[in-house]
Amino acid sequence: MGIQTIKINPRVTLVTEKMDGLQSIAMGFFIAGGSRNENEKEQGITHLTEHMIFKGTKNKSAQDISRLVESLGATIDGFTGKEVSGIYFNCLSPNLERIFNLFFEMMREASFDEQELEKEKNVILQEITESYENPQEYLHQLFSQIMFPGHPLAFPIAGTPETLKSFTREDLVRCNQNLNLNKRLCISITGNINHEEQLDKFLKLGFKYTNQDYWVLPTPPAQKIERTLIFQSRPDIKQVHTMPGFLTFPLKDERRYGLTVLNNIIGGSQSSRLFQRLREQEGLLSTIFTFFDFYSDIGLFCGYHISEIKNRERSLMIAFEEMGKIKRYGITKEEFQRSVNYCKGMLALESEEPVSRMFRNAKKFLLIGRPISIDDSIATFDNLKFDDINSLVELINFEQYSAAIIGPITKNDLGRIGVAPIRVIEK
Repeated sequence: MGIQTIKINPRVTLVTEKMDGLQSIAMGFFIAGGSRNENEKEQGITHLTEHMIFKGTKNKSAQDISRLVESLGATIDGFTGKEVSGIYFNCLSPNLERIFNLFFEMMREASFDEQELEKEKNVILQEITESYENPQEYLHQLFSQIMFPGHPLAFPIAGTPETLKSFTREDLVRCNQNLNLNKRLCISITGNINHEEQLDKFLKLGFKYTNQDYWVLPTPPAQKIERTLIFQSRPDIKQVHTMPGFLTFPLKDERRYGLTVLNNIIGGSQSSRLFQRLREQEGLLSTIFTFFDFYSDIGLFCGYHISEIKNRERSLMIAFEEMGKIKRYGITKEEFQRSVNYCKGMLALESEEPVSRMFRNAKKFLLIGRPISIDDSIATFDNLKFDDINSLVELINFEQYSAAIIGPITKNDLGRIGVAPIRVIEK
């Protein structure tokens, strides 16, 4: 039957996809909101609220929940993103009813116990400290700050030590209520299921809703930014971590398929030009890749480069040289076909995993407005033309990229690593 979508009420939509031959079911409750919907004082409250849903209900402790889940051979987890958040489970088909009941007990009857809250704050504070100390994690935070200056997309999902410490139980209860009063909620289910049976089950739950939406629509980010470099001098580490990038188009833009193909050719695969030249041919570094990140109203195209100090300048020169060749001459037909086949292969592999499909269907529905089947995406890649990809090469704009750098460097070193920004920020 493929993917089926139906509204349970004006706020809640059910998306199901039957996968024949499986013995398992994956189900998630997804909300069109996350850290992007927070203000400065609320940074991290969505993430903390999601954590606390797992810390007990009126009738069950956190330990009771984990023991029951494991005794049923299942997994249950949650996540908080910039624009989508949720909790989900994966279980064997015969155990669906018991996990389902536990799942909604957690969602509807989370206790937000104050003692558990203080313990969880301490756990997340340690996570925040670890992210500050880990150059790979902190570099992403610094990069977001210059790409989305003063905008909630730059907020760290876990919040800051100051905001985290300020949250009370009442704050979390209010946040949870607001999340559940969001106009866009999606229940996504994949696996060995029957659509009509699942729909009937949710209709009987009697989801309550009001016409008032407590979830404020996010402010659009700036579509152009000042070329900026942000860096942190870290004499305690031996390597330089560099992330350059520039703004692109949002997730709804159909050119995302072409950008996926182009990314694989530039640096998103082992056969890519940057990986082959810098790692395989020159042996200058072990980590070099490019990637993209799409949001509902904007996108990013980025690179990530880790090098020893002695190889820093040469490796960056080669990276710019290879990007310049693509900009000047475009890609080859052989690269185009190989990358298209790679994209189709990755989608086919993804299609075999019910949790992956569950996430895909929910996120596509919430951010684009409709789920997109694996077959439809593969067909889109098949219909791409060589000239379509070469036209996207124009996105590579050396005049507009910004960068974040962490390493044993000083401000005086910046001029020697190929960066000439309008503005420099030292952290």
